[in-house]
Amino acid sequence: VWNGRLEGVRTGGLQITTLSWRISPFDLLQGRVIAPLQLTGDVEGDLRLLANMEDRRLMADHLRINGLPLDNVVLAGTTEIEALDIFFVGGACRQATGTIRSDVLQQSSQALRINGPPLAGEARCDGEDALITLVGQNPGADQVNIVMRLRGDGGGEWRFAILSASPEVQAALAVAGFQPDAGTGQLVRNEELRWFP
Repeated sequence: VWNGRLEGVRTGGLQITTLSWRISPFDLLQGRVIAPLQLTGDVEGDLRLLANMEDRRLMADHLRINGLPLDNVVLAGTTEIEALDIFFVGGACRQATGTIRSDVLQQSSQALRINGPPLAGEARCDGEDALITLVGQNPGADQVNIVMRLRGDGGGEWRFAILSASPEVQAALAVAGFQPDAGTGQLVRNEELRWFP
């Protein structure tokens, strides 16, 4: 428990070759958890989770994610996260920084039937929540906006929004579970997530 290691974990369609952590029992006796995690496989890098009764913090100097799970398929491509620091105090976002880059839509153009743009964005606070936003636009005017909203209770949601004039792209996204938004003309898909136990 205190110095643990898991091997061959599969979560959300991604393969974690190894997941190791070290937790101090002395921190637990003082009502806090400090858990440095080391991951290899489809998710590579070091994460640090910190928590007490009211506060949560997620930090990563560099994290690389190979692929993006969508239903029963894992899309190709890589997402790189740099200098991530998301800090909730009393359930409200106090600080959220970090940069994100992804070529998943470019590398998965055949599976999605969209010639997706490169995506880039950053983390920031939005009221009491933290947002991680990725945006991109093709010269052909396809626009993509992906937002991950994290709440202080450890829950959250993904929101994928794509605007395209192509009937082929619209049909492919509808098959993938995207719904039209009458107000914006975008095709949207929402998914719940948990980022902290």
